[in-house]
Amino acid sequence: MEPLYFNPLDLHNNFIGTNPLEPNGPTGISIRTTLVTISGNLSCYDPSLYQSYTFFSYPFAPYSYNGPTTYFKSTLIGSNVNVPPPTVVGAGQTQIFDLVVQNYSTQIFYSYQFSTFFSTYAASYQIDPVTFSVRFGTELQTLYGSTSLATDVIALYENVYTEQIYWYDLQTKGYPPGDKYSSLLGSGLYESLLVNTVSHTRQAGLTILGSSTFVSMLGSNVYSALLDTTNSVVIYQNEQISSYYSQSLSYQINIVNLTAALNSVSTNSGNDGSEDITITVFSWHWETSPNGWTGSQVTAFDGYTYKETVNSYLYFTYGGTVIYGTGVATTQVQALLSVQNNNLANSQTFLNNAVTTLQSQVSLAGQIITALASGMETLINNI
Repeated sequence: MEPLYFNPLDLHNNFIGTNPLEPNGPTGISIRTTLVTISGNLSCYDPSLYQSYTFFSYPFAPYSYNGPTTYFKSTLIGSNVNVPPPTVVGAGQTQIFDLVVQNYSTQIFYSYQFSTFFSTYAASYQIDPVTFSVRFGTELQTLYGSTSLATDVIALYENVYTEQIYWYDLQTKGYPPGDKYSSLLGSGLYESLLVNTVSHTRQAGLTILGSSTFVSMLGSNVYSALLDTTNSVVIYQNEQISSYYSQSLSYQINIVNLTAALNSVSTNSGNDGSEDITITVFSWHWETSPNGWTGSQVTAFDGYTYKETVNSYLYFTYGGTVIYGTGVATTQVQALLSVQNNNLANSQTFLNNAVTTLQSQVSLAGQIITALASGMETLINNI
């Protein structure tokens, strides 16, 4: 028997064998599974680093947890620059200071930048869920969004930049002019104009918003998101380990009680199930910890052990089984013991598998951290 990882969202398709944590099982021990989060996303089950992952919500603006929001996207589709000859202001002007003559002029340079943008405006949009088959891989997925009341606009903008330079030279009377000097009087954006726009209404429906990798979807702090993911795996697996452990203990106590019943009916000549035996009660207490739900067996309470007849115990514990003093009494109890022994073996197999899964996934998280660190070092070295 090789049970796979148990996910309580899928009780029938994700494991091999009889899962000891099925609801309404023979011991009634509740399943404890904490809802965990990844990097600001909505709560979700996150049982494995190996599995695919679906983002239903997103850590980056302008997504709103309260519903759709407005949408705007703009793309530059063309640009060109026009630089005409400079405008000369006051060319050949002269100022005389005693024996020094200053010749000066001012030039104004203009540059015209024309840019064409394709923009989409929408009253609202909602990003559709996106699934990555491999976490922390290089897989690139297209992001789609549903828009309403959207308009496409092609707009031509003109930005005018100016630069004003003061040119001058100094000469002494009776001598040729000396070196020419310049001084920047000012520069910057002179004016910005919307030259022309053409718009048309887009039909409501899906639109491509861009593309993203798994790491990009996690947000800016990938390491923090990885720790969130790893912690969720540790919490989830620890809770499953504790659950399987509690079930194993419950089966062991069932075996103790049935063994007492078997000893009674096999040594009593009447085999009528009327003899008293000592019954042990299984009780489990759950409590929270930094690693999720954990628990322990409770033994310090009145009634932990008590006396009961074999028939009464069998009737109320195993669905109405009653011994009628026949020669098959021993066989009946042995059949019940066989089931409990099988349950115990199955539960311990699931317990061992959960421990192995936890170890392997923590190891995988370490490999991911190493790979991310290596990639970051390469990126830094190439800057």
